[in-house]
Order: sequence, then structure tokens, then C-alpha cells
Amino acid sequence: MSSTEHALTGTFVFPASSGQERLWFLRELDASGGAAYHLHAAFEADGRLDRVVLQRALNHVVARHESLRTRIVHHEGRLVQAVVPGAQVTVSVVAVEDRDGDGGRAEAHRISARESRRPFSLEHGPLLRMTLLELPDGHHILLATLHHIVADAWSVSLLLAELAESYRAISAGEEPRLPELGLQYADFTVWQREWEQSEEFRGRLDHWRERLDGAPTLLHLPTDHPRPAVQTFQGDTVRDILPAGLSRALRRRAQEHDSTLFMVMYSALQLLLERSTGQSDFLVGTPMANRTRPELQQTIGFFANTVVLRSDLDGAPTVAELIARTRRTCLDAYAHQAVPFENLIAELHPERTPGHNPLFQTLFALEDSAYTTFSLGGVELTRIDGDSGTAKFDLSLFVVDGEDELALRAEYNTALFDRAGVERLVRHYRRALEFVAENPDRPVSDLSLLGEGESGVVVAGGRGVVASVGGLSVHGVFEGVAAASPGRVAVRDGERVVTYGELDAWASGVAGMLAARGVGRGDVVGVCLPRSVELVAVLLGVWKAGAAYVPLDPVYPAARTVAVVGDAGPSVVVSRAGVMPAGVEAGCPVVLLDEVDLSASVAAPGVAVGRGDLAYVLYTSGSTGVPKGVEIAQGSVLNLLAWARETFGAGELSAVAAVTSVCFDLSVFELFAPLTSGGSVVLVGNALELASVEGPVSLVNAVPSAVAELVAGGGFPAGVGTVCMAGEPFAAELVGRLRGLGVGRVLNLYGPSETTTYSTGAELGEGTQDPVPIGRPIHNTHVLVVDSGLRPVPFGVLGELCIGGAGVARGYRGRPSLTAERFLPDPFGDEPGARLYRTGDLVRQHATHLEFVGRVDHQVKVRGFRIELGEIETQLNAHPAVREAVVQVRSDGPTGDRLVGYAVPADTAPTDTDPTGTTPTDSELARALREFLAQRLPAYMVPAGFVFLDRLPRTPNGKIDRGRLPSAERLTVVSGNRVGPRDETEEEVLRIWAGLLDLPAEQIGVHDNFFELGGDSLLAGRMAHILGERFRVRVPVREVFTEATPARFAALIAEGRQKQLGADEESRRIQSFLDEVDDTQLDRLLHAYASVTRESLDHSQEEEK
Repeated sequence: MSSTEHALTGTFVFPASSGQERLWFLRELDASGGAAYHLHAAFEADGRLDRVVLQRALNHVVARHESLRTRIVHHEGRLVQAVVPGAQVTVSVVAVEDRDGDGGRAEAHRISARESRRPFSLEHGPLLRMTLLELPDGHHILLATLHHIVADAWSVSLLLAELAESYRAISAGEEPRLPELGLQYADFTVWQREWEQSEEFRGRLDHWRERLDGAPTLLHLPTDHPRPAVQTFQGDTVRDILPAGLSRALRRRAQEHDSTLFMVMYSALQLLLERSTGQSDFLVGTPMANRTRPELQQTIGFFANTVVLRSDLDGAPTVAELIARTRRTCLDAYAHQAVPFENLIAELHPERTPGHNPLFQTLFALEDSAYTTFSLGGVELTRIDGDSGTAKFDLSLFVVDGEDELALRAEYNTALFDRAGVERLVRHYRRALEFVAENPDRPVSDLSLLGEGESGVVVAGGRGVVASVGGLSVHGVFEGVAAASPGRVAVRDGERVVTYGELDAWASGVAGMLAARGVGRGDVVGVCLPRSVELVAVLLGVWKAGAAYVPLDPVYPAARTVAVVGDAGPSVVVSRAGVMPAGVEAGCPVVLLDEVDLSASVAAPGVAVGRGDLAYVLYTSGSTGVPKGVEIAQGSVLNLLAWARETFGAGELSAVAAVTSVCFDLSVFELFAPLTSGGSVVLVGNALELASVEGPVSLVNAVPSAVAELVAGGGFPAGVGTVCMAGEPFAAELVGRLRGLGVGRVLNLYGPSETTTYSTGAELGEGTQDPVPIGRPIHNTHVLVVDSGLRPVPFGVLGELCIGGAGVARGYRGRPSLTAERFLPDPFGDEPGARLYRTGDLVRQHATHLEFVGRVDHQVKVRGFRIELGEIETQLNAHPAVREAVVQVRSDGPTGDRLVGYAVPADTAPTDTDPTGTTPTDSELARALREFLAQRLPAYMVPAGFVFLDRLPRTPNGKIDRGRLPSAERLTVVSGNRVGPRDETEEEVLRIWAGLLDLPAEQIGVHDNFFELGGDSLLAGRMAHILGERFRVRVPVREVFTEATPARFAALIAEGRQKQLGADEESRRIQSFLDEVDDTQLDRLLHAYASVTRESLDHSQEEEK
């Protein structure tokens, strides 16, 4: 065995294994001391143990195994194992007091819990502790605690077995009969390091890289709390025992499919995770013993390795097919288990964040029930279930295989999950196990996680308040307000003010004009006007004529406006001279307001309109490249406005800012909520112009990105009491900033156009956290969250949101097939023929609110506009310079969400300078594509930029893999604007990085990221250590993840030096003081300090109890 003798105390130094390097790194990352990686076991004895014999037995075991005499230290810049030849471990003895009247058992449990979390010193050792607790009745409890860096679960069993045999033999005056050790752990590490340089190892590593290529590295389990920026390791445990019948059925299923119990139970876990996350492709870790060589079977050490299992639930397999897939995955992993997880991380370079474990965050393991009991010299010891209070991962699910039953143990991170949520998850896992055990031939999509009695609770939790709507039409309610208060201000447009009486008269004039041109009940009228008082009058006038309006924004491209007019088939379009795009008049008559005198007194035609009549047709983005028209009835709008009047007081609706295009459904709320309640509409060009609006504004209703921009720029208007945000997700931090500006109420409102603007809402208080909820259903609305088979899902499980009730649209204009696809019969509706709208939005329903997660399809929202990515992609792929393209929303830009086009250029393409075809530069092609799209799509649908690729990434089955599209920001960084070192510290950091990363220092900039340059966690730990030694300051490893740039580390070093200077100055002041006091004064000071220290310790111990 090769080694080098250490310069200190005769220890021997061996390289640390790959696994040990990673555990050392994790210990450094965990500010709480690394207790998550302690192995702890507690056993209660049915009699008294001989302390002397126990000590001798432990000494014998420690002498046999070098790993139990090992310290982990840095030696010559490397992490190594320092084996101390004669080291011993002393058995601590603690007398337990009976503080709870239970014979000291509760106090013993508290001591055991503290012992399981008490930090080890890896540098000084020992890394094994054994404690004997003496109970008042004379019985003993034995505690054994090891650091995972020198042992694994197999090793714990070996330790107890050898301790039992040694205790027996020493008690009998014999030599322990223990097998001869073929190899020590250090032999394994030397062999491992040599093997890692071999062609065989390279081939196995390549296999893993191919197997995991393109896999998502974060499993989005539904959590109860936002993920902390830095991973914590505090945990708790939920336990369950499966019924004997189910346990037998699962074993039977394994036999019938030539599989193991692990494979069958893991198949069920995959079903649960797929349902809970919506991901069909994900990674789960599982520990392997990794003792493939026979001579390692009896050696204590950290041999265990974690392998990564990639799940594949695509194609709706049956249970039998899923088990077969799982069997292949597991056998493949078993064959390649020797590749250390740490090497896999270094090879794959997954995106690193301090918030979670790389590659996988959920672990699954099957354990046997060995050593739940053992004997020491005739004294029986029984293992006591106890929880360490730690969690290595987000969720670890252990199945303990007993003789007659299977027990479940779910260890979870308490920073992420509440106990109730994990208990629910365990219940759902049991249902998945039952489904797998009983239904081998059914598709896995048939699994329903809802248990008996849960369905009614879930459905009831999704119902809004039943309330009266009032009125038969929106304009009818408006007319009532106008008749009661004709002189009240209805609309403010800059310095222009219009009263209710004036607006009502103008609207009647519009209605009369339309009636004279043959417009009547059931017709649709196009309205193409800029935001103005006239626009509001025309919308009301259309309704008074018995018709519905189709909004047409003058700033939209002419081609899109012509397409909408052609699809909607309006009887007439109302516009102004110079506003209407060319080509519209070819499709239908156009009436110009310039030729109409709105001030003339004209009576409205008096058409009877009811709640079932059409109110408007609003066109939204369509996946085929053609916009689709959503038909909304009067009754649906009345319901929205009745809810608004109930939710917001008269003061809040007294001056509502109208900032939204009339083609966007937020405008319905902004215009008609105040006009049906006696308030005023304040017309503003757009949300950003609120900064310069004159006069009071009581309520702002806008997309969060616009609100955030106003707040950041200091332009949010003073005096606004209520802010409603809708259309896109936002961070809770924005709520606090608004409240800091004096805003009294902040609401997050949600709803697609197909359910009339808003369907749910949440009032956001001071303690709002991310993700910001979208709340509960509004009046006369109910929601249902369903799985892919349209079955209701339990609370907390990801599903598609369906909305029913008074706000549901008629459907899509002229598209019966699409209407039938998206609007389904409502099994829980209050009226015959009621329908549910499938939103395509993925949400989780909680007991008190809904949580928005994302989209089922490729429909997105950017700055509040709902966009079908397919519509942009259709146009982009039509350009002759593009071979193929996709569009994606990226959140990695400086201004938040933005559209980015990913295109593979054609070999040659026409440009302005060479129409016959050439190979344009990226900037020329980007400019050409933007101009091309701007002629065909609204500005909000034109990508902010383009990334040009040789080919688009694809999944193994040939589909475009959107998850692997590169970050636009990252590509910009890689193309690189290097910033060189600005001082000696940054220059030295660059030099150290260059050595570790094997890169020229001149290629590294002070703002470059360590991991993007090829660093990994092991190099990160080494780098932090080298920087600390070079500059004589402590550089915490966890800081590597906060901002892994040379500039950041140079700043940390400067901070550390400043603190050190302060500490040195403090030491000098103390020494100067001590030089001036005599021995008598010093004795009194030390006595006082000792008294205070004892009181503090006593107090802290009482608090721990």
C-alpha cells in the first residue's frame, strides 16, 4: 500500500476518495455543522452492560479498521486521509436524570438527538463517538454516531456485528472470531484514484454522460415554502406502515415481472413524482453499496455511491411497461455504479446553485431491517426509532423491508415542506403503490391520486361565493347611473372632462347612427380608434344598438387587422380618418367619426338586450398563426362588474386609470367597473405614462412588469390607494415596494379572456411570499384542477386549471371544433348545459388559494399579453433565410421575461444588399427577421433578439428539446467582453483560478463565472482553501455559489483582511489592558467571567430541553 508518512505525530497520509471530497465540500457548505451527514443509531438494552468490556470491545474494532482512526485534513494543497496508528475511541458514560417521570426515557431521547447533531471535527477526529446512557432503573441505552465520511450504512452493520462478537469473546476470555480483513479503506481509495485514470473508467463515464444527456436537473416538487437561496439541512420524518396485503401484492408483482421489490416500488414513486410535478423526464438518486470486490465486504469505510436514475414516462405506458423500463434503467445503473457521483458532476457540469443538490433532489432507497436488534454478551439491545432533525435532500423516501411488512420513512427538508404536505405525499404514494400492485395492464395515466372523501373537499374548495348580478346589460347599468347623476364626471382625458350625461348622449348618437346603417341585435361592429373619449362612447353606442364590438388597435400591423376583420365579419367598422389601416374597407363598410356629429341629440334605438346577448369578440393569439375570436356575453361582463363593485368601494373606483389597449381584456375592467358604479375613467396612453398623469388616480390595474418599471423609475403616481396586477407572474418583493409607497391594497388577479378578464383573485398582505398566489374564485365562479385524464387531483398536486361559472365565454367565433376541444361539459355546474373552460394553465390548488406554475402547451404571457409561441414560429419559419426556428420566453435578461428566437439559418439567404442570396452576418439576419415579423405581428409578439444555432437540440425521439436551448445572456457572456484584473488581489485570484481550471489567466475576466469556465464542486472547495491559505483569511465554500467570480472573491478577501485588522487591534488593546492590571484584579475578573459563563451554559441547556 503506497502512502507518505505525515510530518506530524507519525500518521500516514492517503488520498481522500472522491466521495470523501464531496462530503467534505458539503460539510463546508452547511453552516449548521454538517449534521445531515452523521450516521446515528440508538439501542435500548434490556439489562446492564459492562462498561470495561464494552470499551475493550470497541478498542478491538477500532484497531482493526483504519477508517475509524482517520482524520480528514489538507496536506500539500490536497484533501487527504490521515490515519493515526494507535488512536482509540473512548466510550462516554452519561447518567440520565428522570426529568419527566418516565424513568429518564424522554431525557435520553433528547440527549440522543443532541448527540446525533453534535458536530465532528474532521481535521482532529475521532470520527466515531460511542456513548452509554445510564438510566435511573439501571438499564442502558447505547448511542453510536459516525461521520459519513468514514462509514456508510453497511459499515454501521459491520461495526455492530464486530462489537457484538468482540464483547462476547472478551467476556468469555477468548479472542474474537472475526474474519481477516483483505483490504483497508485506504487501499480502496488508492485503487480508485488509479482506476479513474484508466480507459475503462473513461468508457463508463461516457456511458453516464450519454445516459443523462439533456436531462432536467431540478425536480419541481410542490413545496409549502419558497426555496431558500442557500440549501439548509434541517429536516423531519414522516413514517407509515403498509398493510400486509399490499406488501404481499407488491412482492408478487415483482416476481411476476422478473423484477425486484425496489424496481416495483420505484415505479410507483415515478408515477407519484410525475403527477406531482408534471415532469415525465426527471432524475432520482439512489444509494449503492459499491462493494463489488469480495475483499471489501468486511471493511468499514465510505464505499457507498449514489447513482442517478433517469425516469421515462413518455408515451402513456402500462404499469407492466413502466416496470420493464424501470428494470432496464436499474440494471444499467447497477452495471455502472462504480463511477463516483462526484466525477459525474464534474463531467456533466450541471447548473450550480447553492439552493439545491445538483442533478437530483429526491432520493429513494430500499433498506433491510438488519440490526434492529443485536446482543452484547446476552444483553439484548433493540433499536430506538429517532429522527436526527436533518435532511440531506429535499425529500428522501426509504422503504424498510421487514419480514412481514414494508415500512415507509419520508425524510424531508423543513425549509421547504410542512409536515401535513409530506403526510399527504405519503398517502398519495400508497395509492400509487396500490395501483401498481393491482393493475399491471392499465395505462399509468389511469392513476387517480384522490382518495375516498377527498374529492368532495377538493371540489368544494374551488367554489366562489354565489351572488346576485343585477341588470340585463352593461349599458343598461351605465344608463341608470347616468340618469341618477348626469353631471358627475365619467371620463377624464388629459384636460378634457366628460360627464355621464354627455357620454350617455354621445353613446346614444352612435347607436342611432349604427341603426341607420342597418346594425341591430346580434351584429358585430369593428371599432378602430385611439384611446379617447370617443372610443368609450362608441363601445357603449355599439351595445345600445344591440350589437357587440370587435376591438381593432390602430397600431397593429395592417395584415393582422385585415385578418381579424375577415374572420369576425363585422357589419361595419367605426374609425377616424387616417387611423384605419389600408385594406380593411375592402372587407366591410367603414364609418368615419369625422363625418358624424356626436353632440347632436339622437335617441338610442331602444333595442332590448339580455344577458345572453353578445357583448364583444376579442381576438387572441392562435397557435396556427391565425388569431381566434373569443365571444363574451353581456351576462359574463355583468358578473365581472358586480364582483368589482362588491370587492372595491366607491372611493377605490372613483378614478380608475385606463392604461390598457382595448384589444386586451383588462380594458373591460378599467372602463366599465367605474362607469357602472359612478366613478370616473382616467384615460392614459399606457401604464408608463401614469408618471405624468394629472389629477387624482384611485386605482391602477396593469401588468406587473409595467408597475415594477414605474416603481423602479420613481414615477408611480402619488395617492393611488389600490393596485390590481394581472397578466403575468411577479415577485412578492413588488408588493412590499408598493406598500412602501403608501398603497393600501394590492391584489393579484388572474383570468384568461375565455372567462371574462378575471376568474380568481388574491389580496396580498404584508407577509406575502413567493410564489405569489392567484387566490380564490370570484363570485359565481368555480375552478377545478384536473390531471391529463380530466380527473380532479388532490390539494398540492399539479394539474390543469379548468374554470366554470358565469364568466365562461360562448366559445371561439366560427370555430366549433376548437370550441368543443377547449370548452367541456361541467359536471359540477349549477345550470343545464354549463361548461368548463380548459385554460391550459398548470396550477396547484391549496386549501386557501391557487398557485400558478406554468403552461401545458407553448402559450405564454409576456408583459401581460397572452401569446401562442406557435403563431410567432409559423411566421419566423416562413422567412427564406430560416431553415427552422422556435421561440422561447427567457427570464435571464436584465428586464425580466422576454421573447427570444432560436433559428438555424438557411445556407444562403436574400438580404437588402444581395437579393439573389448570400450568407448574412448574425446582425444582418437578426435585423431582417425583426423587420419581417414587425410587418406581420403586433410589436409585443416580435422577439427581443435571436440566437443562431447550427441545429436545434432534440430529445432522443426527435422532438425539439426546449429545455436545452441555451441562455441568450450566457451566449453573450461567452462571446465575451473580458474585464481584466484591476488590482493585485484580483490578479492573484485569476492566477489561482488559471492553475485550477487549466486555463490561461489572460482568458479569465474578473466577472467570469467559476462553473461556466469548467469548475466543479471539488475544485471549488480546493479553490476556497487555497485562497484562504494564500491571503490568510477564511473563504467559506458556500460563497462560491453566491457569486462565483474573481471580483466577488477579491471583495471577500478585502472584507476578511479588514476584519482581521480589527481583530488584531482588539487583541492589542486587551493585551495592553492586561499589562496594566495586577494579579489580584485579574483573579477577580476571571472569577466573574467563569460565573457568567456557567449561568449562560445552564440557561442554554435548559432551553435545549
